[in-house]
Amino acid sequence: DEPGNLACVVAGTTHVELKWMRPRRIGNESTRDAFQRKREAIAQYEATLLVADDDKAGARLSDPEDAGKLPARECRWMQSEWQDEPDGSVLARIELLRPDTKYVLEGL
Repeated sequence: DEPGNLACVVAGTTHVELKWMRPRRIGNESTRDAFQRKREAIAQYEATLLVADDDKAGARLSDPEDAGKLPARECRWMQSEWQDEPDGSVLARIELLRPDTKYVLEGL
């Protein structure tokens, strides 16, 4: 499964806090990790943060060839960089953002 229901929880001047639902299944569902020493766990989440201006944002969503024309930043959250919530969601933060810029997060 992939994470779902991405939402911006808090937006500050130079950061955002994101919330998404953990994948429901990880590991081998048929064996339920029975033949492994340790259960499988998520080691990190990854996504691409794109800078989107009004002209290119529409083109990015409709035309895959425009992907290389937008500035991008790879985001990675290791286990110590996100917080698991009791409802099964995950909270993570992206920092060093510009307040006058629109962003698009892809590939989480």
